[in-house]
Amino acid sequence: MKEREAQFDTRFNLGKLPSYNGLYDGNLRHHFENRRIQGHLAKLGMIDSEGRVVDLEKAKGKVSIILQEFKNAERAEEIRLREEAEMRRRVQKKRHETLERGRRAERLMKIKDDRKIRTEILEAARGVVDVPNVETSAQREFRKFQKSKMSRSLPGGGHFAPDLRKDASALI
Repeated sequence: MKEREAQFDTRFNLGKLPSYNGLYDGNLRHHFENRRIQGHLAKLGMIDSEGRVVDLEKAKGKVSIILQEFKNAERAEEIRLREEAEMRRRVQKKRHETLERGRRAERLMKIKDDRKIRTEILEAARGVVDVPNVETSAQREFRKFQKSKMSRSLPGGGHFAPDLRKDASALI
């Protein structure tokens, strides 16, 4: 027995332990054939759609490329959103400037009108201003009436003026 104990090595070797992957273990095959377990493993990316085990060490390159594409897509989306926000800001700024220009023009017109009215009032107070002959609508109507009356005049140059007394006496 001593001889057997002497052959037994109790020194601890700090060497690397062999790696273990349960997906390759034949004793766990029955467990991994369950559809629910296979669906879960497929979601995690440990097996492919046909049920074969995906070697993550071999697929690291593909995974890193996919991760880079995601980062690039996120960066592009961020840039697009920034540009969109900048465009919106420019449009709002332009709209604001246009409105401000319109307000300024309106204020200037009002100031000019006020100045014009003020000068007219001052000149009228001094007696300098000739009041422009502005024809009212009533005056226009009266003038039209006068013209129409002239067109109904008699051929001899006399005007047609009915004698209301004669007409009134005929009625009595």
